[in-house]
Amino acid sequence: MMKYIMFLMFVNSLFFNKLLLLNFVLFLSVFDNNYLYLSKLFFLDELSYYLILLLGWIFSLVYLICSDYKFYMNYFLWLMKLLNMFMLMVFSFIDFFNFYLFFEISMLLMFMVVIGFGYQYERMSSSIYMMFYTFFPSLMLLLGIYYYYGMVKDLNMMFWLKESYSLFFYFCMVIMFLIKLPIYFFHFWLPKAHVEASLEGSMILASIFLKLGAYGIYRVFFLLEKFIVNYKNYIMMFFMLSSIIMSGICCLQVDLKMLVAYSSIVHMSFMMMGLVSLIKTGLMSYIIIMISHGFCSSGLFVLVNLIYQRFGSRSMIMFKGVINYLPMLTLLWFMLSTSNFSCPPSLNFMGEIHILIVSLKVSVKYLLLIMIYVFINAFYSLFMFVFTQYGKMDMFMKFDLFNQEILVLFMHWMPLNMVFFMKYF
Repeated sequence: MMKYIMFLMFVNSLFFNKLLLLNFVLFLSVFDNNYLYLSKLFFLDELSYYLILLLGWIFSLVYLICSDYKFYMNYFLWLMKLLNMFMLMVFSFIDFFNFYLFFEISMLLMFMVVIGFGYQYERMSSSIYMMFYTFFPSLMLLLGIYYYYGMVKDLNMMFWLKESYSLFFYFCMVIMFLIKLPIYFFHFWLPKAHVEASLEGSMILASIFLKLGAYGIYRVFFLLEKFIVNYKNYIMMFFMLSSIIMSGICCLQVDLKMLVAYSSIVHMSFMMMGLVSLIKTGLMSYIIIMISHGFCSSGLFVLVNLIYQRFGSRSMIMFKGVINYLPMLTLLWFMLSTSNFSCPPSLNFMGEIHILIVSLKVSVKYLLLIMIYVFINAFYSLFMFVFTQYGKMDMFMKFDLFNQEILVLFMHWMPLNMVFFMKYF
C-alpha cells in the first residue's frame, strides 16, 4: 500500500513534470502580482488558484472511489466531467455575469447528480427542495447585476465601484451566496440534499459546491464594504451565535451524515467572521478555513459511506466497536475527526487561531463565545469518534478496507496537515 502511495507522489512521467512546472509558474505569477490576467474573460488570483487546486484534487479522489453504476457509468462520468469543467470556469471568470451564468449551470448539474444517482426515492423531493430553495434568490441576484450594470456599464469583479447603495441592492447581491454557503436560517436544504445524495454527490457538494457560495461572497465583499463597516459588530455576533447554535444541533444528531452536514454549516458560519472583520488576517483565515473544510468534510463523508456499506446503517446507535473490526479505519477516523475540530497541526487550527485574533481585535467580548464554540465543536467531533469506534458489538463478522479506500482517506488527510509536511520538503 505504501509503495502505491509513494509511486503516486513521486511518479516521474514527462506529463506529470510538465503539469508541476505549469502549476509552479502560475503559483509564482499569482503571488508576485496578486492576480494574473489569462485573457479578457479569465483571470487567476490567490483564492481562485487554491480553489482550482481543491477542485482538481477532490474530483481525482471522486474518480478513484466512485461506485459502479453499471449501465449508467458513462452518463455519470460525463456528468462529472461537465461539472468539473463548469466549476473550473466559475473560479476563473472575471466578468460577474459570466460567473453568475456558469454558477447556475453548476447548480443544475449538481441537481442532476443528486436526483439521478442518490440512494433513496426521497432524493426526488430533496433535490427539488434544493432547486427551488435557491431559484428565487438567483433571480434577485440577476436583478442586482442588471441594476449595477445600468449604473456602471462594467461587471469586472476586480474593480467594483465602492459607493453607498440601497439596502435592497445589498440584499439582492448577497442573499444567493448566503443560501449556497449556507448560513443559519438558510441551511435547511443542505442536510436533506446530503442525506439523499450518493457518496460522490456528498463529496462534491461539501467540498466544492459550498465553496461556490463562499467564493461569490468574497467577490462581492468589496462592493458591500461600506455597508459592513456600519454593522460589523452585529454581523459578527450573528455568525458567532449561529456557529454555537449549529454546534449544539450537531450534538443531538444520530445520523452520521446529518452530523457531518450540520458541522459544515458550523464551519461556514464561523469562517464568515474572518471576512466580516475587515482585517487582512481575517481574509487570510477565511481562505484557509474554506480550503481546509473542503478536504475535511469530504473525507468525513467517505468515512460515513464506508460504515454504511459494511453495517447497512448510518445511525450511531446501530453499531459500535468499529475498532474491533476495522482498526485501520479507526485510525483514519481519529485523524480526520481531530482535524475537524481544529487540532494542530491542521489547517483548520491555523484558520481558527487567526479568527480568534481578529475577533479579539474587534472586541474582547467574543473571547467567551469562541471558547464555548471550540468546546462544543470538539465535543461532538470526539463524541462521534468515541461512540462509533469503541464499545461492544455482538457481531461475528470480519471486515477489511480496500487499498483504494485507505488511499482516498489518506489523500484527504494529508493536505489538511500540509504545514506539518512542509518542513520535510
